[in-house]
Amino acid sequence: PTGKHSMPRITKAHSCGFSLLEMVAVLMVAGILAAAVMLRTDAPTQRAATTRADELRRNLAHVQQLALGWGDSLRLTVAANSYNVTCRTNIGAACALAGVGNMPKDPATGADFTVSLTDDTSSVTLAAVGGNTIDFDSLGRPREPATGVLTATNPARTYTLTGGTRTAQVSLLPITGFAATSY
Repeated sequence: PTGKHSMPRITKAHSCGFSLLEMVAVLMVAGILAAAVMLRTDAPTQRAATTRADELRRNLAHVQQLALGWGDSLRLTVAANSYNVTCRTNIGAACALAGVGNMPKDPATGADFTVSLTDDTSSVTLAAVGGNTIDFDSLGRPREPATGVLTATNPARTYTLTGGTRTAQVSLLPITGFAATSY
């Protein structure tokens, strides 16, 4: 049929290219893969601050629970790249073994309760607003280290963690000692 309204025949000479739809699909897949690779190469340093903030929040709750369970007063001391826990009293068995001013063994790991914020993949700095130390009494309440009175300021302490270009904060509330993170 070679009539006026018939379709032209496609021969091999005319079918040797890509359609517009195929080109768009390939470019979209390439763009998605490139974006995923960019996110993965930057991820460890960018997530370090938020990961360490979550870890500090969990450890603050853990220190409270240890103070409650052991019946001892514990102190959290922060430095630029680490924090640790020491015994303030030696009423309970764990602090009686460690001694006042020394680090008790963390029951979760069996090692001294100290956390370093630097490792092979990232480095996080830690700054405390309101003081570098906070005590938890035998009821798990935050107390001022110098006076021993319950903390009244809200928040009792704010810890700012910075890694890469991200910053995260952990706020310790007075009376209850509840710790909350914000990114």
